[in-house]
Amino acid sequence: MAHIKTNSYLSKISAVFFIFWFAGCATIGGSHQDIKVTSHPQGAEVFYNGELLGHTPGIFSISRGKTGSLLLKKPGLDSVNVPLSSSYRWGDSFGGNFVFLYLAPLGWGLDLLDKSAWRFSSPLPVHFDTAKKKEIEEPPLVIAIAPPQLNFELLSDEIGEKLEAIVRKKYPGSQVLPYDKTLDAFSTFSYDNTQVSPRESRTSLYKYLGVTHLVESQVARKNDQIIVDANLNDIYSDQLVEHFSTTFSKSQLKAASQSSVTEALLSTISIVPNDISFDVTSGAVTIANAASDGSQSYLAYPDIDNSALSYISGIGFHSVNSPRLYNNIKPIFRFVPDITASYNHIHFSRQIPYDDLYGIGFSWYKFLVGIGPELGLDTSAGYFYFQFLPLYGLDYVHWEKANQSFDSNSAGFDLELELGYLFFVSDRLNLKLFGRVLSGQQSQWSNILSQVSGRSIIVNNVNSSIFGFSIGYYFSGAKNEVKKWFK
Repeated sequence: MAHIKTNSYLSKISAVFFIFWFAGCATIGGSHQDIKVTSHPQGAEVFYNGELLGHTPGIFSISRGKTGSLLLKKPGLDSVNVPLSSSYRWGDSFGGNFVFLYLAPLGWGLDLLDKSAWRFSSPLPVHFDTAKKKEIEEPPLVIAIAPPQLNFELLSDEIGEKLEAIVRKKYPGSQVLPYDKTLDAFSTFSYDNTQVSPRESRTSLYKYLGVTHLVESQVARKNDQIIVDANLNDIYSDQLVEHFSTTFSKSQLKAASQSSVTEALLSTISIVPNDISFDVTSGAVTIANAASDGSQSYLAYPDIDNSALSYISGIGFHSVNSPRLYNNIKPIFRFVPDITASYNHIHFSRQIPYDDLYGIGFSWYKFLVGIGPELGLDTSAGYFYFQFLPLYGLDYVHWEKANQSFDSNSAGFDLELELGYLFFVSDRLNLKLFGRVLSGQQSQWSNILSQVSGRSIIVNNVNSSIFGFSIGYYFSGAKNEVKKWFK
């Protein structure tokens, strides 16, 4: 059984991490929200609590509350008072805090105190007295193409680019946003080729994109034809502006000619590392052996000095989900890559009856690469996951004894199990709290321990039990760049 040894420095960091984690998640979505406001005619001033927000049509940030109203003014026309309807945020406030178990009531209370427990609905289009309406020039459309709904991402993207060209021809006076430039924004707001974002998050998505209209589409495959049904919707009125359909032959779309095996592989495996992380860990290494004169387990612990860098035990490249906003609870199964380089300087504790390993420091360098399944739960509070990763590892161990230096190299397969929780503190920076068990090279440590002790030692189990946290940086464009290779 593995024993874990903690240190006061890591304990303090973990405490700060937990406080920051809870404070950042207790009021998911914050005390402000976006609402969309439009009017007929357009160009009306919008006031909230006496403050001028801007002119219609627009998406404005206002403080949350259980009650509230807007005031719309337009010169020469009667002002209009617009009451705002509100609802309790069961998913974000109640459900988001529920995951903290016994601390959930504190989060619920904080949300009610700062009114972040409530969500205003965007009002219906406001109509002024049309008797005094003057003809005005309507602003040009700004159109975004949402990811077409299809379970094959590469084909969805190719169809999205085709729709962009079609919409440009249909609406020559409009501004059509480049499809490939908006994919990250859609993903951030939980809108991709397999799911659409909840209605309550759409307003913030529209504001981020700066659009007035959105093209949404469904894709069906029938024999050698790809049939696309698309709707152009006005984001302010939520009304359908135009429905159109288009059909492509399989030969017109490169991704449609992919084999079913390739398609299934590309649809389920997140093969692109898009995050670099720095691990801060503590733990122990357990080496179980069968010696010629009895079985024994050796425990080794990492050495920690006073330098900050000594606490960074590894650097890794991984695949993480994009930062999600307002997402519902969603189970996830996927295959993920792992590339990790780690370093530890370890020492063995005093053993009875043998202490010939005590006092010798081992510098252990490890490089791992592999891919394996991940089970996850994506929530508005963050991402909970479990990974089972078969890895191929390169190990280099250096030690000194009696003024002599020794080295050992080994290569082979390891197995890593990791249980963790990840959340984004910004659109790029993320924090992860995890526990990890990693197997090691048995033959290598048999040779090392036999050489150091002068006795025949056969190691039958090497396990590193690790816990800690990591700080990661997300590269949003990595996946899109790699997808170009398949186009």
